[in-house]
Amino acid sequence: MKRLNPKTNLPFKRGQVREDGKVFYKYELNRVKSDGYFIENWLAPEVFKQIKEKAKKARFDKYPRKQANFPRGWDRRLGLRRGWIQEAKEVWKLMQRRPMTMAQLEEICWAPQVFELLKERATDYGN
Repeated sequence: MKRLNPKTNLPFKRGQVREDGKVFYKYELNRVKSDGYFIENWLAPEVFKQIKEKAKKARFDKYPRKQANFPRGWDRRLGLRRGWIQEAKEVWKLMQRRPMTMAQLEEICWAPQVFELLKERATDYGN
């Protein structure tokens, strides 16, 4: 059972400071004291700050951001602008209804990236 904070009557939350300046870090849920409460980890403010910074750095190292490669409004999987994807879908539907040559396809697509995508897709499907 989690011991309650006497000020709030709720369980302690990470970062709450007690009277002697220690900062609450976590409950150890796999260890119980003799009074039935979980063991609590209280840290010095400097140590708490170090652990917090280390966790933040690890999170950014684990999941690097790729925003520099793909600006806002681009689809990362295809490398196309979202408006171009809509155009590609519309042209693809048109190609299914009416067969066309590559020259006609290139004439319809105003973005060269859309043409390349549709050309690859058309050769995969045998058009």
